[in-house]
Amino acid sequence: MEKNSLRFRSGRYYTNLPIRDRAAGSLSLPMIVIQGMSARPTLLVTAGSHPTEYAGVEAALRLSRMLNPRKIRGRVIIVPFVNLLGFNARAPGACPEDSVDIFSAFPGTGGETVSYAIARELFEKVVRRADYVVDLHGGELNESESLFLAWYCKVGNVRVDRASEKLARTFGPDYVLDASKIWVNTKRSTLPKGLLVYEAARLGKPAIIGEGGGSGRAGEPEVRRLLEGLMRVCIAIGIVRGEVNERPSERVRDLTLLTTQYDGLLSCKVRVGDRVSRGDLLAELRDWEGSVLQRVSAPYDGIVEITVNWMPVRAGEYVLAMVRY
Repeated sequence: MEKNSLRFRSGRYYTNLPIRDRAAGSLSLPMIVIQGMSARPTLLVTAGSHPTEYAGVEAALRLSRMLNPRKIRGRVIIVPFVNLLGFNARAPGACPEDSVDIFSAFPGTGGETVSYAIARELFEKVVRRADYVVDLHGGELNESESLFLAWYCKVGNVRVDRASEKLARTFGPDYVLDASKIWVNTKRSTLPKGLLVYEAARLGKPAIIGEGGGSGRAGEPEVRRLLEGLMRVCIAIGIVRGEVNERPSERVRDLTLLTTQYDGLLSCKVRVGDRVSRGDLLAELRDWEGSVLQRVSAPYDGIVEITVNWMPVRAGEYVLAMVRY
């Protein structure tokens, strides 16, 4: 058997996913497994790849305590602290050791630093053994609360694309986002390539991002809503007995990140959920003397998905995101 391969068993237990040996000691990710008498279907729930998106982390932990292995069919694997180094450092964004954003580092073949090792081991040892994947996100410490939405990414496999969209709707969000196209200003991003849900879907596994909460808080309403979404998924795929009541969701498409051209002081003029028209003023960037350096306008009719809370921003950083009707 391959070294450090995972062996699962019935019951609820707390274990670790080995990542790599370090100069002193080793790195592993905490992992919780809840398994009934059978191993299928297997649902993987991840959180914390952006380490200060606390609502998702808390929802994942609560799910681990809520599920009773004697009453479920199949297996739920929960990895609540994907960016463990960033979580312990209380640092938003990329892994503080190598400045790599694990969120877009899958399947982990793009480098050899610790973030790629985390992505690679998680992908090879856990994702490949899952039947469905839910990756929890939201706003970080430096971001507002996000829209409550579920993303999925089309990969050109009709069966998987339909199953992922159905899973996104089952999650019960206010909005369902087809994130097959992601833009940075007017240029097409390399994303969603590299996202866990995209790469999992390419393996034939329906996968979604469930998003809610933000501002460095695990707010009770947001945590409960994410937890409800997870339970709805568990019911829909047959892990938990019950019925899923249909909940209407508005479909949106594309995701656009709007960035700054200069270092400066940011002032957002809109809030999450605002519906804006093409050309509307969304944010201003000023220098410390008050002169306007840049005005950020809406590139199309859409909805403000998230905003950045930082006052000082750097050239090239994103200041808010939009989705298109």
